[in-house]
Amino acid sequence: MIRLRNIVINVHAIGLLLLGLYLLFVLLAGGHRLNIEDFRELKLPIEILIFFLAAFALFFRGRNFLFGNETLIVLLILVQLSFIDFFIEISDVEYGDEKPVVFFILFFLLFVSNLFLIYSQIKIGIPPP
Repeated sequence: MIRLRNIVINVHAIGLLLLGLYLLFVLLAGGHRLNIEDFRELKLPIEILIFFLAAFALFFRGRNFLFGNETLIVLLILVQLSFIDFFIEISDVEYGDEKPVVFFILFFLLFVSNLFLIYSQIKIGIPPP
């Protein structure tokens, strides 16, 4: 079980880094300035920051480098909320003949692995009776 958990953690951290880099590229390629007064425009940079912080927290989890177990749980919950927000935003878009099925599958896999990591981190953090 520990080996499976370590593999899931490493794959999930790499997936979060790649997703953060992709969203950062989309943000920078958009070519428009951010309006600090509009929360909808600030939501994407905040989510990118959450993805990067969670990925680094997963990579350095054994060393407690700036991130403890509680901080990692909070970051993973914030990542989960960001995924839910992405699902809501994507569901509002009307697609033509071709839907981005691969994108939906990757998001769903990251969503499920994030749930597994939240559960495993909470299970580790609770001392046995």
